[in-house]
Amino acid sequence: MIKAAYKIDRREEDKVVEISLRGSSLTFEQVRGALLEVKELFDKGYKVKIKGYLSRKSEAIEAFMFAVNFLGYNERVVFEEKARYRKKDRKVLRKKAVELSKKGLSVKDIIAEINVPMKTVYRWLKEERGGY
Repeated sequence: MIKAAYKIDRREEDKVVEISLRGSSLTFEQVRGALLEVKELFDKGYKVKIKGYLSRKSEAIEAFMFAVNFLGYNERVVFEEKARYRKKDRKVLRKKAVELSKKGLSVKDIIAEINVPMKTVYRWLKEERGGY
């Protein structure tokens, strides 16, 4: 069974539908599927909140926004970025985590110092050692 690429939650009381995208890259198929599922809600006056790891440069987002603008619904769409840090910020934090590890700090101490999830720090350190 294939896991859905997105999840849709509908809140009747405030006329909002949330589309939570799964994974780190948005595809046209996700956008098309989600848009087809919420089209009738747009017609009923719902606002749409799209949550996920989003890149405004994504062709899928551009296609989605084109369709939304074409239908005249652009005022009812909101994007919510799930990423805590931007790419350049993550680069700096990763470098600092590696430096702190080389100085002998434990992962727990590194987490306290840079405020990044434990799983992320472990992944960064593993990748630095060449283990994937």
